[in-house]
Amino acid sequence: NRVGLWKEIGVDLIKDPNRSSGIGYNSFHIDFVNTTKPPFYSILFCVREDPNGGGQTIISNFHEAIHSLTTKEIEILKLEIFEEGSFFELNNVGTELNHFPILKTLFNGEKIIRFTSRMNSHNRFDSMIRKIEELLIKNQKTFLLKRNQMVICNQRAVCHGRLELTGNQKKINPNYRRLILQTFGKNHELSY
Repeated sequence: NRVGLWKEIGVDLIKDPNRSSGIGYNSFHIDFVNTTKPPFYSILFCVREDPNGGGQTIISNFHEAIHSLTTKEIEILKLEIFEEGSFFELNNVGTELNHFPILKTLFNGEKIIRFTSRMNSHNRFDSMIRKIEELLIKNQKTFLLKRNQMVICNQRAVCHGRLELTGNQKKINPNYRRLILQTFGKNHELSY
């Protein structure tokens, strides 16, 4: 409701560096992780890349990562014990879901993932979350989105993030700093 169809993700020198418009490492996640209907696609369009060449997009296949987990660890991922994020002024993503499972099989057999490296399991399974993050990093694809390039992430299969911006961002005129537009898409209604 607040941003319209395209959300601007610029460079905010004051914001937490590890969040979307910060200048630090934005770890692997899906968008709207804590909703009953996270968008099927997260779409990133580059208006301006970082003049210093940083801020590369990272993508990793979540299903490939969990193949290295034990059966017991995968069963833990199906528990509704994880939480992250806030929920306000959102449309078309269902309702808030905190606590949520990382893995869920829907009625139609489709598997949905809800993962963010920042999620909270109240220290019960933090080591497993770190293990998944390490597996995602090991298999990540890294690329620098250039002006007028777009990436479409299937949030049922991959997690995405961003490497840190490089150089002294304060010295870059705000009108020349990295600017990404983000929107979301769905292909059908989820059935729970």
